[in-house]
Amino acid sequence: MLLLAFWLILPYVNAAFLRKVQSKIKDLLQQMEEGLKTADPHDFSTYTGWTGLC
Repeated sequence: MLLLAFWLILPYVNAAFLRKVQSKIKDLLQQMEEGLKTADPHDFSTYTGWTGLC
């Protein structure tokens, strides 16, 4: 249902807003890529979030 609502409002979304969202996604992907490049390949620790594992 949510996906359908997204596609119905998509033509009305401001182009500037879409550019802003795309820019943010691109920035976050670049940060993830840089993090992967600098990660220690022998470090097998895992971040489990602030609640830990359930």
